[in-house]
Amino acid sequence: MSGCRPTTISYSTLIGALAKSGNLEEAEAWLARMVGADIEADVVCYNAILCGYSKLADTERAVRMFKHMGKCGIQANTLSYNLMLNIYAQQGDMVRVSNTLKDMLQSGIEADQVSLKTAIKTFSKSSDVTGVEALVTQLKLLGLEPDILAYRAVIATCARARDAERAQLWLRRMVSKETLLDPVSMSITVGVCAQAGNVQSAEYWLKRMDTAGLERTSRTFGPLVHALGKVGEVSKVEKLFEMMAAEKIDPSPSMFNTLISACAKKGYADRAEHWLQQMLNARVNPDVASYSAVVHACAKSCNLQRAEYWVEEMQRNGIDANVVTYNSVINACARCGELGRAQKWLQHMDEKDITPTVLTFNSLINACTKAGHLDRAEGWVATMKERGVRPDGVTFSTLVHSCVQMQNPERAERWLEEMAADRQILGEPNNFCYSSLIQAWARAGEPEKAAHWLAKMAAVGANPNAACYTKVIAAYNAIGMQTEAEHWHAKMVSARVGTVHSGVNGCDATPRSRFEQ
Repeated sequence: MSGCRPTTISYSTLIGALAKSGNLEEAEAWLARMVGADIEADVVCYNAILCGYSKLADTERAVRMFKHMGKCGIQANTLSYNLMLNIYAQQGDMVRVSNTLKDMLQSGIEADQVSLKTAIKTFSKSSDVTGVEALVTQLKLLGLEPDILAYRAVIATCARARDAERAQLWLRRMVSKETLLDPVSMSITVGVCAQAGNVQSAEYWLKRMDTAGLERTSRTFGPLVHALGKVGEVSKVEKLFEMMAAEKIDPSPSMFNTLISACAKKGYADRAEHWLQQMLNARVNPDVASYSAVVHACAKSCNLQRAEYWVEEMQRNGIDANVVTYNSVINACARCGELGRAQKWLQHMDEKDITPTVLTFNSLINACTKAGHLDRAEGWVATMKERGVRPDGVTFSTLVHSCVQMQNPERAERWLEEMAADRQILGEPNNFCYSSLIQAWARAGEPEKAAHWLAKMAAVGANPNAACYTKVIAAYNAIGMQTEAEHWHAKMVSARVGTVHSGVNGCDATPRSRFEQ
C-alpha cells in the first residue's frame, strides 16, 4: 500500500478520532501535516477540533482555530458557529454571543434551533428582556416553536429585570400550550410577582401549580412567604406553612425567621414563641435573628419573664445575643417599669463588649420615667452623650412628656429648648413635644406661656392643630382675658386648622372631629 496517497477523508477520520479522545494538540499537528501535504482540509476537520476546545471551555484556542479556518479559506458552517456560541455561552459572555450570532447571519449561514436556544440561554442570565424576546421571535420565524427551556429562559430574564407583568405574559403563553407546563417557570413567576409586591398574582400562580399537579418546593413558597411576612400577613404565612407541611416541604431558616418576625411586629408573642419551638422541633437551627424576634415580641406584650427566658435559652444553645437582642430585652424591662433589670442587661452588654445604641439608652430613659425617676432619666442622657451616642427625637420626647406628666413644665421647657437648638435632632418638628408643653402651661393657668410655645411651634413649621389653639383659648377664657382669647381664635381661623368650638362667646374650646365639621 506504499503507493496509496492519504485522502481528505483519511485525515478527517484521524483528526476527528484524536479530537474526540482529547488529544487536541496531536489533532492540530495532523491538521498541519494535512495542509503541508497539499491535501485540502475541510470544515469537518476544523469542527472536530473546535468541538474539543468547546468541551474544555478553552476559549483562547477555540478562537484561534476559528480564525485560522477563515484564513485558510474554509467557510464556517452552522455547526462551527454553534460551537463558538456554546463556548461563549459557558462564560456568560452576552456580547460575544450576540456578535457571533450577528456574524453568522451576515455571512449567510442559517441559524438553527441550537444557535438560537444557546443565545436565549445566555441572555436569560441577564436582564435584557428585549434581547431575549427578539431571539424567541427569530426562532418562530424559522418555523420552530419555543420549547420549555426557551420559555423558561425568557421568564427568568423577566424575573432578573423584576418585570412581573412580562413574566406573567410569557407564562400565560406557555401554559396555553398544555404540553409546556413547567414547575420551574411557574416558581420563577411566583417569586417575581411576590418580590414586586403583587401578592395576589403570586398566590394565583401558586394555586395554578397545585391545580396542575406540579411539584412545589421551598423555593416556590419562599418569596411569597417573605412578601406576606413583610406586610404583616401572619395568618396567610401560617397557611403557606400548613401547605408546605402537607407536601412534606421543609421551610428554610429564613422562612421561619420571616414568620417569627411578622408575629413579633404584630405583637403576637404566643405565636412567635410557637413558631420558634416548631423551628426547634424541625431541627432547623435558629440564629440570633430568630431569638431576637421572639424577644421583641415578648417585649411588645410586656412579658419580661418570657423575654429574659429566650435570651438565656439562646445563650444556653451557644448563640451570642447581639445589640438587637439586648435592646429588645431592655425595652421589655422599660415597658414593665423594671429599671433595675434594665440596668442589669446593660451591664451584660458592656461585659460582652457590645456597644449600646440610642435605642438602648431610650429604653433605659423610658424605664426611669415610668418608675418616676426623672433625675435618673436625665442622668442617662448625660451618660449617652459621654459614650458618644447622640440623643434623638424619642429621647427628648420621652423626657418632655415625663416632665409634663409630673406637672413640671419648667423642666419640660428646658429639654424642649435643648431639642429645638439641635436642628439635626429636629429633622421633622416634633408636634408631640410642643403640644404636651402647651397643654401643661394651659393646665397650670399660665396662658401666656402656653401662647409663647404655640407661637414658637408655628414659627418652626410644626403646624399646630386645633387642640393646641383651643387649649390656649380656654386658658385665657378661664382667667377672664377675653380679648386675648379672641386674638388666638382669629389666628386659628387664619391658620385654617379647622372650624372648632373655640371657647369664644361661650363655646367650650373643645375641637370637633372632621366628621363633625
